[in-house]
Amino acid sequence: MAFEDYLETIYLLEGLKMILPHYFSIASGISFSVYSLLYVPCVATVFAIYKETNYKWMILSVVYGMSVAYILALIAFYLSKILI
Repeated sequence: MAFEDYLETIYLLEGLKMILPHYFSIASGISFSVYSLLYVPCVATVFAIYKETNYKWMILSVVYGMSVAYILALIAFYLSKILI
C-alpha cells in the first residue's frame, strides 16, 4: 500500500470518527450490527430457496428472517441503552 493511500484512509477514518457520533449512538451502532448480521443474506439465497421449494416458502423465509433480525436488534438496542 502506498503511503498516500494510507494517509487518505487515515484522513477518511478521522473524518468519520468526528461525523458518526452525531448520527449514531453506541446503542444504535450495536443494534445496526446485530440486524446486519441476521437479516436475509443475499438474493441468490432467496432465489435458491425459491428454486428448491416454491414462492410461499421463499416469502416465509424472508419475512421470518427479517422479523427475527429486527426483534433481536430491538432487544440489543434496549439492552445496550440500559447497560451502557
